[in-house]
Amino acid sequence: MDTNKFFAIVIFVGVIGILIRVAYVFYFYFIAIRTWHKVEGEILDSGSEYFVSDSDIDTAGWRYKVLYKYKVLEIEYFSKNIGKNIGILSPVEESIDRYDGKYKKGNRVTVYYNPNYPGDSVIDSEFDSTTLLPLLICGIGIFVGIYLWG
Repeated sequence: MDTNKFFAIVIFVGVIGILIRVAYVFYFYFIAIRTWHKVEGEILDSGSEYFVSDSDIDTAGWRYKVLYKYKVLEIEYFSKNIGKNIGILSPVEESIDRYDGKYKKGNRVTVYYNPNYPGDSVIDSEFDSTTLLPLLICGIGIFVGIYLWG
């Protein structure tokens, strides 16, 4: 197998992985979240943090973090899940709060939780258009893969 075909296969496999992840986000925000229950919760902490991946040292940048609590059937749960959208790390700390202060410490929020697994929850119930960015990357990957293949 020549090198170009090998790289084309690697690109196609990567594109398939990205498409599966984006499809999951679409499924969650347009179908699954409608079956989740809602309760009121409270933000315990929020802010920015510098993230470095455990598995890939090149994956690093600023991200927004939050910690909130909520109760389901008198059981208190804690979560850090903002949502299921694909997040993008930023090299600049000031650019990460796309929530415009919505999740400040002490704020009351609506928590959406999975009725089958109440510990699985989110506080951002809307699809974010930045999730579409990987689709653009997939399109470029497909063209590069076709070019390398042929």
